[in-house]
Amino acid sequence: MMLVRKNFGMEELIMISTIKKPTKTELIKNLQSLKNPNIEVFEVFDQNNKNTLFKNITNYLRFGNLSIIIIRNKQ
Repeated sequence: MMLVRKNFGMEELIMISTIKKPTKTELIKNLQSLKNPNIEVFEVFDQNNKNTLFKNITNYLRFGNLSIIIIRNKQ
């Protein structure tokens, strides 16, 4: 949950709760419980891919909230 506060004429978002990072099991369970999820996968290898990802995120935000999951293999 976020609280919006005016500060010197600008809005400032303040987190008033924290979100716990899910385990792999919890993440899979939550994904399986969704009735009709819209899942998109973006592979980011370079600057062009990053720019495309940011444009898509901006477009999706016009339609409401979304969750972003970043998966990276530890080396």
